[in-house]
Amino acid sequence: MAENDKQKFWTSIEQANYFWLVFSILLGALSHFSRALRWRLIIYPFGYTPRVPNLFFAVMNMYFANMAVPRLGEITRCAILQQYEKIPFEKTFGTVVAERVMDLLMLLLFFGFTFLLMADYIDPILQNFHNLRSAEGLDVSKQEPSFLTKNLKWIILGLGAAIFGLLFLLRNHPYFGKFFLKIQGLLRGFWEGLKSIIRVKNPIEFSFHTLFIWAMYFFMTYVCFYSLPATSNLSWLAGLTVLVFGSLAITIVPGGIGVFPVIVAAVLNIPVFGNIDPGTGLALGWIIWASQTLLILILGIISFVLLPVYNRS
Repeated sequence: MAENDKQKFWTSIEQANYFWLVFSILLGALSHFSRALRWRLIIYPFGYTPRVPNLFFAVMNMYFANMAVPRLGEITRCAILQQYEKIPFEKTFGTVVAERVMDLLMLLLFFGFTFLLMADYIDPILQNFHNLRSAEGLDVSKQEPSFLTKNLKWIILGLGAAIFGLLFLLRNHPYFGKFFLKIQGLLRGFWEGLKSIIRVKNPIEFSFHTLFIWAMYFFMTYVCFYSLPATSNLSWLAGLTVLVFGSLAITIVPGGIGVFPVIVAAVLNIPVFGNIDPGTGLALGWIIWASQTLLILILGIISFVLLPVYNRS
C-alpha cells in the first residue's frame, strides 16, 4: 500500500464516528434474534416447543464456536438444544442444513440482483482485489492450500459413505447390525429435519424472518458507511455490493479476517462509487469487520455464560 494510502487509512481510523459501529452491532443482534425465532418455526412441526432464550443462546454459541473452528458451531448449536431442550440432535442438524440452504438461496438472489446492476464493474472490482492482495502487507495468503485442506469435505463424505456401505453389508450381523440401525435412524432424522422448511406451519412468518435477517445484514453493513466522511454519501448500491462481495470473503477465509477489508476497498475503488482511495476503503472494511466480530464476541461470551445459568432449574 502506498504511503499516502497508509496515512489516509490511519487518519480515517482516528477520525471515524464509532457511534455507527455500535448501531451496527445492535442491528446485527436483531438479525441473530430473528434467526432464533425462525429456527423455532422450523422445529415446531416435530412437536417440540424450545424456549426462545435457549434458541438465541444456541445461535450465538454457534457463531462464537465458528470463530475458533469453522463449522464447529453448527454441531454446538444442535448439541445445546439436545442437552437443554431434549430435541434429537439429528433432527435439529437437519433443520440447520435446511436453514443454510435458505440462506444460500438468499445470497444468490442478492448476488444476482447486484450482478444485474453492476455487471460492467465486476471485472474492475476483481482486478482491484487482486492488486490490493498483491500489494505489500495485504497479500492474505501466498500459500496454496494442501490437498487435504481443499478436499477435506469430500474425504469425510467418502469415508462416511464407505463406513455406511460396510455396515449395510454387515447389517444382519448381531453386533454390527446395531450400528447400522443407529446410523439409519440418524440419517432418517436428518432427512426429516432437512424437509422441515416445507412443513412450516406459518410460512408468512418464516418468510418475514428470512427477509428481516438479510435486511439487517444489509443495514448493519451500510450504516458503517456513515462512520467516515468520505463514504457517508455513498448510495445503498455500494452497501449492497459490499455485502455481497464481503459474504464471499467469509467463504475464502473463516470470519473474513484480512480478506474482508481488502474486498471492501476493492469494491469502493471504482468510478461509480467515486474511486474511494484504498486507505479509506480499508479503514471502512475494518470498521465493518470489527462491528460484526465484536457482536459475535460480546453476545457469544454472554450466551456461553448465561446458558447454564438460565437452565439451572
